[in-house]
Amino acid sequence: MMQVKLADLQNTLIRDTVKPVLEGPALLFFQVSDKPKKQIGGRMKTFIVLIGTLASICVQSNAVKREAKSIANKEEYLKGINDLRRDYAKKARIPNMNKLVWDDYLETRTQMGDFSGEMKTMRINRRDEDDAAKRNVKNVTSYYFGDAHRPELIKNYETLHMAGMEDLTPGQQKIGCSSVKTEIDIIDTGEKMSYDTLCFMEPEGTGKSWNVPRGEPGSACNKGFVNDDGLCSPIQKAQPSGSGSSDNSTPITDGASYVQFGTVVLLLVVSMIF
Repeated sequence: MMQVKLADLQNTLIRDTVKPVLEGPALLFFQVSDKPKKQIGGRMKTFIVLIGTLASICVQSNAVKREAKSIANKEEYLKGINDLRRDYAKKARIPNMNKLVWDDYLETRTQMGDFSGEMKTMRINRRDEDDAAKRNVKNVTSYYFGDAHRPELIKNYETLHMAGMEDLTPGQQKIGCSSVKTEIDIIDTGEKMSYDTLCFMEPEGTGKSWNVPRGEPGSACNKGFVNDDGLCSPIQKAQPSGSGSSDNSTPITDGASYVQFGTVVLLLVVSMIF
């Protein structure tokens, strides 16, 4: 197995190959009026065009989400990531490492392939990697552990996906993941790395939260956060009596809403035609 030098890895461009499987639209059946063909011929053509448009909306809005499955046990999965962050904060004396909360909207965005805000207000984090990628994660996290490479770490956040370090970015507060398989080719080496999970993390896109002096874990939490055994955990707000809402819940916008909208429009137009 070819070994990739860390220096080469940090300065090598990578390209992602994501192959979502598109599912065809469901067949739609309608009972046509028994008016004479001369009266409905033109209207029927318009009707067929509308059906095609709605089918296109269904495919475009739902295809990726149907292929990307949700994480089986989100609570345990999130706990594993936070345990990893806590252990690293204690070993590396990171005083501002936040405790992550699960975000349903970010999960849906991974399923829909919505990469808006990347490296600005959101970071991509690929996880559950193969052996080659695990070796890469080990090399990268070891390389950036000390203070000597901290400026380089922050600089590389501007242009690179930081394997292994994305899990540990101190300023991140939210995460959402789904089962999306990704292959990355390391150009000029012939080696591939594969991942089974795609995560989006917010709100940090730049890596600037690494620019904090080392100290006791949980000793430099931002306002609204409290030290939770080395992690900065968001302070839970009291819910009004009878309220079913949650501070950690976010509105989900997926393909279903677009299909519902398209269906309403179609029915309105059909009622005007016939």
